[in-house]
Amino acid sequence: MRVSIIFLLAICIFTSCDEVITEENYTDLIELKNPPIITFENETFDFGTIIDGDQVTHKYKFTNTGNGPLVLSAVNKSCGCTIAKNWPRTPIAPGEYSYIEVVYNSEGRAGQTNKTITVVGNTKPNTTKLKLIGKVVGPTDTN
Repeated sequence: MRVSIIFLLAICIFTSCDEVITEENYTDLIELKNPPIITFENETFDFGTIIDGDQVTHKYKFTNTGNGPLVLSAVNKSCGCTIAKNWPRTPIAPGEYSYIEVVYNSEGRAGQTNKTITVVGNTKPNTTKLKLIGKVVGPTDTN
């Protein structure tokens, strides 16, 4: 009985050491000598003037201008009024492009808006800051 348990434990340990590439694990694609380069078409989007309660959606287009696969690990926003969605979770090959879609909810946020979206990836530097700017006016504000 004791030998059977030790044998099963040894099999579990050896089989759990295999590294399988999944959507969350692309570490073998990261090459530190020639890291990918993320190049955005525009890092700042000015949505102009909108009315309090409106939502703004924008897609930030980017290209991998480096030599290796580009992997984004996170897209972080500066507050809960901004949602980063539909960003690629799989590697972007050199020369290929993709988008990061951002939705801004202006409800209760009258005034100047300056939001930051931080993109984290296997690039050098590993973070890129995107900006979402504009003005939110109340329903009766005419300025």
